[in-house]
Amino acid sequence: MSRYLSKTKEYAKEYMRKWRKKTGNKWWQKNKESHRANSNKWRKAHSEYMKEWKRKNKEWVKEKQREYYYAKPNKRLLNQRDRSLRKQGGLLTVETIKRVYKDNIKKYGVLTCIYCLKSIQLRQDSLEHKYPLSKGGTNEYDNLAIAHRSCNCRKNNKTEEEFRNGKDLL
Repeated sequence: MSRYLSKTKEYAKEYMRKWRKKTGNKWWQKNKESHRANSNKWRKAHSEYMKEWKRKNKEWVKEKQREYYYAKPNKRLLNQRDRSLRKQGGLLTVETIKRVYKDNIKKYGVLTCIYCLKSIQLRQDSLEHKYPLSKGGTNEYDNLAIAHRSCNCRKNNKTEEEFRNGKDLL
């Protein structure tokens, strides 16, 4: 019985290869999202099977991941950048930046520096880390604010409290 199943699987794989080659992957290109959704649904429903399969084929999976990783140099560079950013304080998303700007405008009425409390002219603003990344700060919303470029440069890598108290710690 198992011999019959393995031959059937081999036939099915070969048939699919020929069909894909013949159609030029047109179906796959048109139905990427639904295929992805169905695949994900199947993986969730068969999670134990997937864990077991990955455990048994650990080396093969590693090799495929390595091939994929080195076949796409741009993706590899982005991954390396993201990894270093995560180590420094997490990824900084566009949504987070937009939220910081919107909240600043809601709070003060116009874009305003958090240090000198003066309005900021166009292109004179900078995104400010209240607790610097160099001292273990993060890119989370609570640690971000808007400041004049000049105020941000004067603050340098001091914390918000050190800057406000006038301490000049190095």
